[in-house]
Amino acid sequence: MESQKLRERLYAKVEMGGPDDCWPWTGTVNNCGYGRTKVNGKETLTHRLAYTLENGEIPEGLVVRHRCHRPECANPAHLVLGTVAENNADRKARGIPRKRVPQLSTFDVLMVHALAWHGMSQARIARMLGMTRGGVSHVLTGRTFPLFKKAADFAAIDAWTLDVSEIGGLA
Repeated sequence: MESQKLRERLYAKVEMGGPDDCWPWTGTVNNCGYGRTKVNGKETLTHRLAYTLENGEIPEGLVVRHRCHRPECANPAHLVLGTVAENNADRKARGIPRKRVPQLSTFDVLMVHALAWHGMSQARIARMLGMTRGGVSHVLTGRTFPLFKKAADFAAIDAWTLDVSEIGGLA
């Protein structure tokens, strides 16, 4: 695929901000929060694609690391090459677990459920709360926070009323 078309397709699903801001991928993510897309029928991680489009091929034996430590970020200014050992040492030094566990408060979990229960899309909830869509899905299915496993469970606490009509333009 032509690189300009590929660049347009990639950045159409990225919330681009200033040059120093994180640019989160808003499309599909894997279970670790990394953006993913298909290029010529092959699944590709979006941060690797962003790096390649802006800097050229990734040399064998190297990985693309995030300076910002946010797997959904596709800002080329936040992406650097390094070894797996450097990536693991950096992760360990920052106290990031091998498998990312979302750091959400009980209120955040309740907010995810309330907004979904009132009909807000997972993508919109993710943007509003600074999460990935995969993270929102994991909360809603009880995979990461088994507080509620289905909408009926959330309905049981409907006494806790959240007026979402003023949040995010819901009617």
